[in-house]
Amino acid sequence: MKEENFEHFGIEFNSNEIKKYLNRENFAIINTACENNECIRYRRERWDYFEKIRDNINIDDYSINIWPPSYKYCMEDGTLRLSDEFCKKYQEACLMVYDANIDFFKKLNKRDFIEKIDNILYENREYIKITNLNEYKGKSGIYIMILDEYKQIYVGQSKDIRRRILTHWKREPRFDSLIFPNIKKSNIQIDSFGVLDTTRIYVKEEAMKTMYSLDKEEKRIVEKIPKEYLINRIGGGIRLNSLEKIIDTINFRKLKI
Repeated sequence: MKEENFEHFGIEFNSNEIKKYLNRENFAIINTACENNECIRYRRERWDYFEKIRDNINIDDYSINIWPPSYKYCMEDGTLRLSDEFCKKYQEACLMVYDANIDFFKKLNKRDFIEKIDNILYENREYIKITNLNEYKGKSGIYIMILDEYKQIYVGQSKDIRRRILTHWKREPRFDSLIFPNIKKSNIQIDSFGVLDTTRIYVKEEAMKTMYSLDKEEKRIVEKIPKEYLINRIGGGIRLNSLEKIIDTINFRKLKI
């Protein structure tokens, strides 16, 4: 395969190694691997129990995003992985979510999107439009990624803005995390989009004195963005160890599925 290099925001990429644009074919590629987190370790340690109760479970009683462990996973050579049955059903559900979100994006008003975002940026002129991410290596603050084609915005914070945005572009989301919180309400997470889907980036440099020091500013900007234009799945300034706050700020989509 011929190598094709391209540059975006001052960073050089190889199109054979990274996703340039999101599309239906690259949205939900099956990956059976599981993260080695506490939840997976718990299920692996008690796998004999989950296998034992499998025959007592009516899988039809469960939606795909809450399948019980004995159906969602299987054990191979001591390693837990996503089952083929789950992956097939989950991929079908993911593509329904993709189609519904694309339809949602298409119905958004481009002129209204531009006006709303321009007003927010005008009122917050400390956010600077950038063209070269390399200038923000090792710099902390709030960043705004704009996906004009989709009429969507993502707001984040980092102690190293360059590295964090590159992570969004280079990291594929975990396959079984593509739907959140459920099929009819799930938006597409920022890490699913391709590099060139991000058309504008704005940055506000701010010292990260503690891990919580940028939360207030991130929350303030997120709350200014109309929900229909916000790609963030949860509210700004929310830590993953705060389950109650996460639930209260989930950015639900109203999808026609």
